[in-house]
Amino acid sequence: MIRKYKDEDYIEVTKVHVDSWKTTYRGIVPDEYLENMTYESRYDRNRQFMASGNVSGLVFENKDKNLVGFAKYGSSREDICNKGGEKYDGELYGIYFLKEAQGQGYGKQLLNKVREELKERGFKNMILWALEENNACGFYKAMGGEKLSEEKWLEYGGKKVKAVAFGWKL
Repeated sequence: MIRKYKDEDYIEVTKVHVDSWKTTYRGIVPDEYLENMTYESRYDRNRQFMASGNVSGLVFENKDKNLVGFAKYGSSREDICNKGGEKYDGELYGIYFLKEAQGQGYGKQLLNKVREELKERGFKNMILWALEENNACGFYKAMGGEKLSEEKWLEYGGKKVKAVAFGWKL
């Protein structure tokens, strides 16, 4: 079940965030960086990010009503245009699922709901940044995301990692 992110979700969302990073990004970002990620440090960052402005969130609960995934989205943070010269005005800031919840169609449902929500709010298109080595890049392509030529380098624990952009028309 997909529903709006509520204040009481912060603890569970933080657990999903940290636990999914530790499984998804192992071998991509340094182990030391992942080992130093704590629920406490991410909890404060999640609260600050959600309170920072035009940010919305959705959570995904499995049939047992356990929160197993979430997405954060809102206005694009960068000026990147599609091939037609139109700015990507919406952004999916992140979509995360626990390892055991992956591969069950939940991500497809949640990504489609984010697209629907952004469209209802008047956004015309959406961008998402992903680490290039992340296996989810194949999922984003399968979901109709166009891999854009834009890229940027991010640093995690002293290691530079390439992020690539995907774009969708809403």
